[in-house]
Amino acid sequence: MALRNISLAMTTRGGTDRIGRRSEVLVLDAARRGEAVDRASLAAQTELTPQAVSNVLTRLTDAGLVETAGTRSAGVGKPATVYRMRDAARQAVGVHVTRRGVRLAQVDLRGNVGERLWFDLKSDFGPEALIERVREGVGQLGETIDGEGGALVGVGIGMIGPLDHGRGIVRDAYSLKGWHDVPLCDLAHEALRMPIVLDKDVAAAAAGQAWALGTDAADTALILIEAGVGAGLWLRDAAYRGAHTNAGEFGHTVVDINGPRCVCGREGCVEAVHDAAIATGDIEAAANVIAVGALNLVETLDVQHVVLTGTDFARHQQDYLDAVAATIERHRPRSSWRSVTVAAAAHGEDSVAAGAGAQVLQRFVFDLG
Repeated sequence: MALRNISLAMTTRGGTDRIGRRSEVLVLDAARRGEAVDRASLAAQTELTPQAVSNVLTRLTDAGLVETAGTRSAGVGKPATVYRMRDAARQAVGVHVTRRGVRLAQVDLRGNVGERLWFDLKSDFGPEALIERVREGVGQLGETIDGEGGALVGVGIGMIGPLDHGRGIVRDAYSLKGWHDVPLCDLAHEALRMPIVLDKDVAAAAAGQAWALGTDAADTALILIEAGVGAGLWLRDAAYRGAHTNAGEFGHTVVDINGPRCVCGREGCVEAVHDAAIATGDIEAAANVIAVGALNLVETLDVQHVVLTGTDFARHQQDYLDAVAATIERHRPRSSWRSVTVAAAAHGEDSVAAGAGAQVLQRFVFDLG
């Protein structure tokens, strides 16, 4: 599939190119956060001059990224023209790789999830099998995006870790064979011939939560329960990845030194103890393991929000939410001034795929550069 021209607009005059792009991004980002905007409100939000806003709106309209949406009367004077973002103008495909299969989702400029696909994979699937399914899914979703008059910007992949985010390399995907130092980002780029963003599944999900909620998602620990356990950290308005871009191995923190052996080689990890409880049908015990781990995250990082997601979480959603909320409330000292919210993720089971798609749009459409 050929990649369309995805430039925002038409700023091409040497040194003015960067300034023009910055102005376009500021205006487009403001439009993304509201249903409809006019020149005056955009000027106030972006601190650009009204004339600069007018010029930017003209370029964005010509590029098909915004459109007029009627007028708005402020009382005296001529009614103001109202603009809205064309959500489908630029889109991404988000990919969530699990140990059971791969989920793909169409993601638009506002973070809305459109068509979804799921492909089963064998338990010992390797890079070639994954790439083939991703290529098939991107082809299908790309046709949908074309039919909506949109342009496919790229593909984001949320992958099981550990991995090197900066280099696009999967170091050792726990429980999967043949995944030692696999350059997945390069392999996907070679197969799809379009921009690829690779991240850990939990980091992608945390980014998607922030994309959906904006500043309300500051300082969030997102716990993913889906054929394993992990946590994405969104701290100070950015994904926290750690020194080796491998932060988030929450499932491999030890909660019982005498517990069952984990796939990572340790004994008593959150994931191993949780999965052992699930295997016996003890949902209460499983939820309590996650709750203890969540409490440790709150005490260690002082996060304000704990968010849970994943297909296994969804099967017993209320049990997990109740256990985590009760444990944090019971063991958090001075709760009167240390508020912590506990909730399900905004995108439900699509959290990783939606976040992976949002990361592509953030980098190639909304990044100020």
